Formats: sequence, C-alpha cells, structure tokens
Amino acid sequence: MKYLENLINEITIKQKLEKERKKVNTNPSEKQKESGNYTKGHITINGFEITIENPKGSYRKGVDSNGKEWKIKMNNDYGYFLNSVGYDGDHVDIFLGDNFNSDKIFVVDQKIKGKFDESKVMLGFNTSNEAKKAYLSNYEKDWKGFDKITEVDVDTFKTWLYDGKKQRKAFSEYKNIKIMENRIKEIVAESVKKILKENSIDNDTYFGGGLPDKYFDDDMPDNSKITELDIKELNEIADKLADIGNNRDGDTELLFQAIKCIEKFISNFENTIKK
Repeated sequence: MKYLENLINEITIKQKLEKERKKVNTNPSEKQKESGNYTKGHITINGFEITIENPKGSYRKGVDSNGKEWKIKMNNDYGYFLNSVGYDGDHVDIFLGDNFNSDKIFVVDQKIKGKFDESKVMLGFNTSNEAKKAYLSNYEKDWKGFDKITEVDVDTFKTWLYDGKKQRKAFSEYKNIKIMENRIKEIVAESVKKILKENSIDNDTYFGGGLPDKYFDDDMPDNSKITELDIKELNEIADKLADIGNNRDGDTELLFQAIKCIEKFISNFENTIKK
C-alpha cells in the first residue's frame, strides 16, 4: 500500500511540475529579472511551496561580478522557496531532483572568493553524492563555488528555512549548532527527570504523557543558542514546576532550583538568539 501511495504521489507531482514548467517565461528581460516580475511556475512538494524560475532544459544566464556574461543549460528544475529569505536577501534557492518521495534534504554551502556566498537546497535526491553531482552539473565545468554539502532532517530544515529572518551563516554552521542544542536538551531532560524522581513526582501526571526534551543544567556550553520557541516552552515548564512546588507538601527545594536554572538559562540566552 505504501508503495502504491508513493507511486501516485510521484506521478501527481511530475504531472503538475510538467504543467508549471510550461508557464515559465524562460527569457525575461534584465529589468524583469531584477524586479522578479515575470511569469513563473508554482508547485507544492512535500509541504514546501516552491516557485520555478528555470525549468529543467531551459537556460539560466546572467552577468558575473566582473561584468562577464554567462549562460548554462539547467539539468534540474531551479527556483526558490516562498516565505524564505536567504543570505543574499533573496529567497532561498532550490534544485529539484526526481525522487519526490525522498525524505532526505541536502544543503550546499556556496562560496565566492573563499567566503560564504549563499546556501542552495537540493530536494528530491537519494544521496549526498547524487545531490552534489546534480548541483555541479548546473554550473560551468571550472566552477569553484562548491564548499560543503550537509544532509538534514525535515524538521531541522524547516526551522532553518522559515526562520523569519535573513540567513546569517553557512547552513553547516547551523547544523552544528543544532547538534549542540540537542545535546543540551538531553542533559536537561536527565536533570528534570532526576528532580522529579527525587521529589516522588510522576512525570506523566505533570507533563501530559511525557517530559518535553527541553531542559538543561549548569554544564551547557556558553556559546549555545536556542530558538524563541524553546524560550516559550521553557517558560511553560517553569510555570508547571512552580505549580507543582506550590501545591506540594514537604521538600520542594529541588523544584525551585530547577525553576531558577530555567530563569538563568533564559536570561543568559535571550539576548543571543538569532544574532
């Protein structure tokens, strides 16, 4: 049944994509390209709203920083994610592969003259090597802009993509921060479980079926960062712990230590989020 669902999904997307390709004005004027005011294709793939600027088989062209004109045939559909802002101030760009049932996403960090330029997303590819090969096939043979390619899960990618602010660093750096955040959450979860256990508190009773993996202790790295959503959830946990402490008899010292730990964490990190 899963195979049949995937097959239907793939056929549906490919049919829709073929229709959208035909809508694209593949020869806009320089003025139209600058304003973005020309006909493009639009499609939703795996929940992502994508605009097609250069269909597979069309030519992408422009002028480089040295004033030299360039032109290259596209081996993949190329466009951008709606509701996103990349490092260059434009939308985050995307190359499409052929496997629309793939749950893998790859992000290429691009460099110009040795410095980070922007990130390009590879969607619809099975492996990192396949995605890298496709990326390079859409540039001239002596292209030196490829820096790194990073595989990422969908949830982490969505957090990065729909950040709401202009991207500020290479994606691989965000990925490293995410790994650090996950480790913090593991440390924190262990801390809270210990506090609840020492106070004979049933974690399922007070946290609706399980403790959120959003907690920490004093061993967290100083340069870690969390999101505004993390801050909101930490505040909610602090409120729940306060309620537990206020409505229990006996020793509640550890509970209030946990609350102070949360407040300290929020105070230390609120000013560093998204910088």
